Amino acid sequence: MFAGLLAVLIIIVAFLGYRNVRIITKETTANIETRRQLLDQVSQIRISVFDGYKSLDAFLLDPTRKDTKQRIHNLLHNAINLSKSLLSYGWITDHELTLTVKNLISSFELLDGEVEELMQVRIDPNRQYPSLELGNNVMQPNRNNLNNAIALILDDPIIRDKLTAKPELYSIFVDLRHLWTQTLSNFRLYLANRVGSFDEASLPLQEDSIETMYEQLEVYFQQLAKYDKDGKLSFEVSAALEDIISSARGWHQGYLGVKNIHRSDAWRADTKFIKDIIQPRLTEIDNSLATLDKAIESSGNRDVQALSQVARLQTTMLQIIAGFGLAFIILTILSLQRLVFRPIDSVARALKAEAFGKSGILLPAVRTRETQNLIDAFSEMRKQVHTRQADLEHQALHDALTDLPNRTLLHDRMEQAINVARRDHKNLTLIMIDLDRFKEINDTLGHHIGDNVLKEVGQRLLNTLRQADTVARLGGDEYAILLPDTNIATALAITKKITAALDNVFVIDELNLFIKASIGLAEYPAHGKDAATLIQHADVAMYVAKRSQLGFAVYNPRDDDYSIGRLALISDLRDALEQKRLKLYYQPKISLKNESVIGVEALLRWEHPKYGAIPPDQIITLAEQTGMIDDVTKWVMQEAMQQISNWQQQNMLINVSINLSMYNLRNPDLIAFIKTLLIDFPVQPESITLEITESAMMANPKRSLKTLAEISNMKIRLSIDDFGTGFSSLAYLKKLPVNELKIDKSFVMDIIQDENDFAIVKSTIDLAHNLGIEVIAEGVEHQEVYDALKNMNCDAAQGFLISFPLDAKQLVEFMNSAQPILAKKTI
Repeated sequence: MFAGLLAVLIIIVAFLGYRNVRIITKETTANIETRRQLLDQVSQIRISVFDGYKSLDAFLLDPTRKDTKQRIHNLLHNAINLSKSLLSYGWITDHELTLTVKNLISSFELLDGEVEELMQVRIDPNRQYPSLELGNNVMQPNRNNLNNAIALILDDPIIRDKLTAKPELYSIFVDLRHLWTQTLSNFRLYLANRVGSFDEASLPLQEDSIETMYEQLEVYFQQLAKYDKDGKLSFEVSAALEDIISSARGWHQGYLGVKNIHRSDAWRADTKFIKDIIQPRLTEIDNSLATLDKAIESSGNRDVQALSQVARLQTTMLQIIAGFGLAFIILTILSLQRLVFRPIDSVARALKAEAFGKSGILLPAVRTRETQNLIDAFSEMRKQVHTRQADLEHQALHDALTDLPNRTLLHDRMEQAINVARRDHKNLTLIMIDLDRFKEINDTLGHHIGDNVLKEVGQRLLNTLRQADTVARLGGDEYAILLPDTNIATALAITKKITAALDNVFVIDELNLFIKASIGLAEYPAHGKDAATLIQHADVAMYVAKRSQLGFAVYNPRDDDYSIGRLALISDLRDALEQKRLKLYYQPKISLKNESVIGVEALLRWEHPKYGAIPPDQIITLAEQTGMIDDVTKWVMQEAMQQISNWQQQNMLINVSINLSMYNLRNPDLIAFIKTLLIDFPVQPESITLEITESAMMANPKRSLKTLAEISNMKIRLSIDDFGTGFSSLAYLKKLPVNELKIDKSFVMDIIQDENDFAIVKSTIDLAHNLGIEVIAEGVEHQEVYDALKNMNCDAAQGFLISFPLDAKQLVEFMNSAQPILAKKTI
């Protein structure tokens, strides 16, 4: 009876315990699945926020990419949609999180609008840089007024002739113009450094330099004012001096305003916008997501507590039964303890440990199905969470197509490698690789072929390098290679291996493809002491290699020639070329034997409507860096030959020299173009001289010799320009079919004061004459230099002493003047 009653009680207790465990297990399993889905949803929201912020960084670096702007909005809209879908879960309502989710949605919608406003600020330079208003409205008008006033004094023939009679006064105005030009150059460099193009640490030194130069300007103003007070200035010069002083001081006041703005946090509106609006909004979003995470974690804790309550209930009921039979109860408790309580308690502890982020928790081996189901559900949840977390981390740090490290992982490894190199006093090298004409493969053969090419390139790079090296794909057809503990010499050897690996034919879907690449190298610490600088400088070197078609290039600061107005000038140069706003001026060259004009040099001029006169060397540099040099050269040659034709129709036979760039010599279409011009313009080939610098010819001597030989065969004269600055080989010089060489003005100008320059010029003249080559001296500005060159038997001279560059009409007047040739000085 007792045993039967005890058995009934035990059955009842067992049944109730079994039912409670099953209910709790079912509820816990359902809650685990719901939490898994919610965790996945929240994780996707975080990924959208992360990718959106990265894309926003990319847009701020290059706001011209419309695809990046659209991607940002798409990611934010995806986050909004994911957040809205959270409201469909009853779990959210049950746990009173509806308001939190709605706040999250509202934050994302506000962030979307704020990001759009930030991008508008970044696109508009006037909004991004508040100091532009002072520069445009105050500094630029005063600068133009000052330039015009100085030009009136120094460039007007009448006023200039009067001033030259007073050498000391004339010298002050010349020095004033030179100092003013230096002040403007320092101010432009100051602006470039302030926006991070060069070295922001040098800003205080540049500010001091500008102030020092301005103080010197004031010294000149005081000297000139004294001359004016003493009545030594003409009326025109006196009036122009007032404009100069007033404009310089107005410009300086504008500069002080710009400097004050640049010293404040508001010098860039986009940075302040991010700090004051975007970052707080992101913090608000992160707090909402953290609230959801905490609620999900709390839900897991409640499930653990429910399981613990079941265990405690079963224990209490068994203790009551213990009064009816202590011995029987002990046996029952031992059995239940081994089969039920211990496994459940172990699962509860494991769930609690997992909820607090601990890993490596071992689950017990059990025999009851219910407990095993609970353990299996927990194991599956833990497995899926860990697997999904690992997948997300891998996706965030690797390229989806090639499975190579992406830009984020490369940057992290670079920071680690730089720390090691700094600690051990070692070097490291970064290589940037961009495939040439890869767009043609995509456009012609399709993206499937292009993707396979990208995969194969990545595999070849991996096979070429060491295990310690990192190969990353940065996007598109751009790769990066990090070489720890490697100097530039070793990196160049590795570059040759990479080039050899890529030179082998690519067999893609039975197609034989030949892939070429442009490679740029930058070394730590010589070329940069942080990851961002090394990436930027390796990128600059890569684009130098691509422009020059040399295959690879090492970073050189001289190639990194950027300024605030550079992009605008590139666009304006293209427009000026298309709308024919460029002009040619002609500077006479005279014989030193009879002082007759033997020819002129065509010089390019561009009067920019905003920036004024753009220096010719800046025009050529822009054209070379942007690939427009061939178009500019073609325009110059067409314009010059049209002018030669016009002069010949007026029975005015004169030789015109035209400058060629290094890039022109590399153009395989140059010869054909010249032949076409000779057909279109019926001019005598002997009336044309093509000037090529030493450095241009020495860039590729064999190709240059072949090209120059073909030009010479057309009876066109050839001249070596800037001779003495290119370190050319004398053995190579005697092979060139040139008619003349021009000694660079850096050697000519100081031959009276510098014995070394005198010896160099004299030796060069003798050498050229021994080779049967005529010699022209450039930069002749003083009568003493002119006489010295004549005594050296130099053939001809060119410079301001003879004449400034003239337009076509002024040149005709110069030629027809009856005055002695050295008196024909004009502007």
